[in-house]
Amino acid sequence: MKKNKTNHICSFTFRLIFDNDLVSCDHGDMERTIYSAMLNLYGMVGVGHDPELKYFDSESGNGTIAVNSMFLSKVWAALTLVSDVCGKKCCISVLNIST
Repeated sequence: MKKNKTNHICSFTFRLIFDNDLVSCDHGDMERTIYSAMLNLYGMVGVGHDPELKYFDSESGNGTIAVNSMFLSKVWAALTLVSDVCGKKCCISVLNIST
């Protein structure tokens, strides 16, 4: 039996990297950042792809996002374009993808 990939949930881990290592943000800040990144790049349609922040460690900047596999590349692209979180310059680097 062939696996239906359209409803397959996958996850990816990422790292939030600030210019100044002393800056941090919390889980809520990251959720707002993800929402804003999807809204800015894809509009309300992008927000409808519903990426879910499963885990975020404010100390290390590591987190995990779960999303439908059909929209993984869109979420990845939106996060790649993020240049600041909480008003501080940063970048988001995807570390691993689990399908």
